[in-house]
Amino acid sequence: CPTTKFSSQGGFMRKFRTCSFVPLLVYSLSSQAQSLEYLKNLSLEDFSNLEVVVTSLSRKPQKLIDAAAVYVISNEDIQRSGATNIPEALRLAPGVEVAQINASTWSITSRGFPGRFAKKLLVLMDGRTIYTPLFSGVYWEMQDTLFEDIDRIEVIRGPATAVWGGNAMNGVINIITKSAQHTQGGLLTTTLGTEVEGQAGMRYGGRLGEDFFYRVYGKYKENDSSVDASDSDDSFDENDLGQMGYRVDWKFSEENTFIFHGDIYNGEVEQRQPVAVLTPAVGVVNEDKDNEVSGFNVLGLWTHQVSEASSWSLQAYYDRAKRQNTATVDIKVDTLDIDFKHQFTLAEQHHIVWGAGYRQVLDDLSGKLGISFTPDRRRTHGYNAFFHDEFVLYPDKFSLIVGSQFEHNDFTGFEIQPSIRAKLNIDAHSLAWVSVSKGLSIPDRTTEDVRADVRAVPGAPPILVAFVGQEHMDPEEVVAYEMGYKTFFGKGNLFDISLFYNEYSHLRTNELGTPFIEATPAPFHVVQPLVGGFDKKAESYGLELVAEWVVSNNLTLKGHYSYFELDSTPASTTTAMTPENDEGLSPQHQASLRTLYRVSDAVTFDTWLRYVDALPSNDINNYVDVDIKLAWQPSQQIEFSLVGQNLLEGARLEYHDDIISKNPTQVERGVYVKALLRF
Repeated sequence: CPTTKFSSQGGFMRKFRTCSFVPLLVYSLSSQAQSLEYLKNLSLEDFSNLEVVVTSLSRKPQKLIDAAAVYVISNEDIQRSGATNIPEALRLAPGVEVAQINASTWSITSRGFPGRFAKKLLVLMDGRTIYTPLFSGVYWEMQDTLFEDIDRIEVIRGPATAVWGGNAMNGVINIITKSAQHTQGGLLTTTLGTEVEGQAGMRYGGRLGEDFFYRVYGKYKENDSSVDASDSDDSFDENDLGQMGYRVDWKFSEENTFIFHGDIYNGEVEQRQPVAVLTPAVGVVNEDKDNEVSGFNVLGLWTHQVSEASSWSLQAYYDRAKRQNTATVDIKVDTLDIDFKHQFTLAEQHHIVWGAGYRQVLDDLSGKLGISFTPDRRRTHGYNAFFHDEFVLYPDKFSLIVGSQFEHNDFTGFEIQPSIRAKLNIDAHSLAWVSVSKGLSIPDRTTEDVRADVRAVPGAPPILVAFVGQEHMDPEEVVAYEMGYKTFFGKGNLFDISLFYNEYSHLRTNELGTPFIEATPAPFHVVQPLVGGFDKKAESYGLELVAEWVVSNNLTLKGHYSYFELDSTPASTTTAMTPENDEGLSPQHQASLRTLYRVSDAVTFDTWLRYVDALPSNDINNYVDVDIKLAWQPSQQIEFSLVGQNLLEGARLEYHDDIISKNPTQVERGVYVKALLRF
């Protein structure tokens, strides 16, 4: 590894390009200040012994070797992959299912149940939940930041509801940006290409005094539209987004630090939406709209160090997101969230973390063209508390971790989500662990309050098929059994394997309701409602394997493989209309192999080979593809790169969601060039 030191151009992470395990370093955002001081003083021997502070499922600092079931995508991983957006970067994590639906929409999930409206995976950015209460999922096209400012993306594999709460039933993705202290100086970047038609970004970081650091940034991107499956038509899904933001890190005393940051964005996303119509002809037609997306957020985090064994943090944020001029529903959401966390050690054996929080969401959902919400404006409240105790039975050897989330929401009331984990440190470099946990996916506005016309069938009179929300539905539930082993060996080599078995219950179904007559909109027609049921069951099992090998100072290999199997049990009701095709919506096999090769001090050449299995229920074939990146850095301040994406196939289908579009669209081959200047 190069010499350990900090730099105004990327911090200490930039100085460890050849250490494959260092990109896994993470530290809790709420204890960032004290962790940074610790990391500054680490020697290379400390790194090789893995005596570093990291984050795990318990939301507290831990040694790197203790971070079971967590995979971390580092900034270097992102930069050298050639990814141009956050969904592409998430392909780097094992077990995460990433499929592009069109140029602006994605299906992203973990361990099954994919789709545009996937909601069993909790996503956060710097501690801020980035989901919409419309369906408890993520509008990925509205989530962005300057890639050079991302410190890491933490991916928790498996349920993490015991500390993160509802909707983390299959995992958590936490996107964490760098502190202002490690983004000092200026940066300009520009990208031009075929699919990524243009991206430009700027950032400047400075300091006031010894302990006050700040940065400001701005970014603009524009993506080309895709083509439909016949290669004959523009799919009307072009998108562009402009964004700017700031961050302040202030240590105003030896015991207190304060972080304050925010973002504001505005853009346009083309949307081609299928809409059921009764006139002029009965059927389903595409409605093209230029969606206007905008929003802003502000977040403050105060951390207080009580003693060496105790600290607490208080975080609050406000978020507004708007999506207007749509074909189906205009959305405005205001979120206020307050979170308190305290960690301490009791009797040297109990490492305890507990916390409490409150969230208020006010939404305004203006339906149109066959979509309506009753009520169209709703304020919901959520309260939560969690407790997590790591009981050290044998120091540095064996621990038992017990915890639970306790929360109350306006949809299902009071819920408990417990977890128990045992971990064995076989030696200083190896960890084995086993866990059992319960997770929930809480109902949302589309579950309870929606009326959505999805099909119009000719007849006398015509029939309108509509989803109709149901109140008082149970949350979807999983009981997950997991075990794993990981070891660091040699100089930066890693082997990590996780196995899991999940039992799901109360899964949502759509059942035939009682038909009724409707005169508006004309003509006179019959409505066949599909109402929600919740008695479907499923089980899934699989494994996730990670291997990293530092072949030499100039060559590193990183690979991962995942196997996934899901079996559904049909709903007991005879009127259930939900297809029992969940088994074929996720790839059974996924594999990735990256080669990171340093040709010289100034030139790197990286390849990324991927395999994704077929989705038989979605009529999607398997595929093999490769991305290539060639980068030249003539000095520390200047870098040029040439990237080719999806080079083996000219165009392919990755996912088709006919709720989003009648016509499936293809992912195309892309090439782009990028220039970066630091000053």
